Amino acid sequence: MLAATAEYALRAVIALAELGPGETVLGRDLAERTGVPAAYLARILWELKHSGMVIAERGQGGGYRLARSPEEISLQEIIARFDPARANPGCLLWGVKPCDQLQPCPVHARWVSIRDAYVEFLVQTTVADLVAAGGAEPSPETT
Repeated sequence: MLAATAEYALRAVIALAELGPGETVLGRDLAERTGVPAAYLARILWELKHSGMVIAERGQGGGYRLARSPEEISLQEIIARFDPARANPGCLLWGVKPCDQLQPCPVHARWVSIRDAYVEFLVQTTVADLVAAGGAEPSPETT
């Protein structure tokens, strides 16, 4: 459902949220833990750092950690950074073209409630919620 980059970013942020207080993780270890190719993950972490979600510490004992608490980071914020069209979808049929009560597409009346519920889910669900629900590890049935 999400672009691979957004999914990988979610995995990385969840894994960082699972770290203990003050703990950091090296990029290569995070790549191994999340199953994201290291070079790809480095670009994602760079973007997360520049968006204020991740801190990168250099030197002995350095690595990556969250810049804010997991309760303060919503799925909407992460997904919007890497997959804006899925973070706040527009019209189902017309894409970015305006679709509203004044200019409805043929499915507007049904789509708007689904879209609004989806966006509300992304806004209201935090990284802490995902960690509490089981974190970034896939269940054995899905592997």
